[in-house]
Amino acid sequence: MMLNYTLVIGLSVPCGLTKSGLPIGPNPAGWSDPMARNDFFLTAVGEITRALGVYAEESGLKPTDYRLLFNLDFDWNWVGLIVAVKPGVGDSDKMWFAIKRHLNRTLAHEPEIAQRINLVVEEDSKDNGMMKLYEERFSPPAEILAGLSAI
Repeated sequence: MMLNYTLVIGLSVPCGLTKSGLPIGPNPAGWSDPMARNDFFLTAVGEITRALGVYAEESGLKPTDYRLLFNLDFDWNWVGLIVAVKPGVGDSDKMWFAIKRHLNRTLAHEPEIAQRINLVVEEDSKDNGMMKLYEERFSPPAEILAGLSAI
């Protein structure tokens, strides 16, 4: 007899405010100052990009071995981050843990940023259907920073 199991993952939504005054959790309209939220995302994308540049250097990755893609969720104050690595550069599962550890350590002075990163490490190949979907919804850091600066 074969048994089927369903795994149910609970989602806990933290409550309260971050150091910068942004709500942790969903943002009802008008709950926080849009400029403060914009500053948070400018800081987050800049800090994450710098931290991952250091990680790449320390890990021996060349700039052509990886690229970063971001998607900002203004309703929930989440930073979606895709680290797309060239095929053969390394095991994406091991890299995920190494990158997550590095980000937590490097961004210890900004815990609200470190806690708001939804990290995915994905192989960057033309045959990878997930990368095609990500590219439709995510943008490189320069585009994100330029767009936030224009607001």
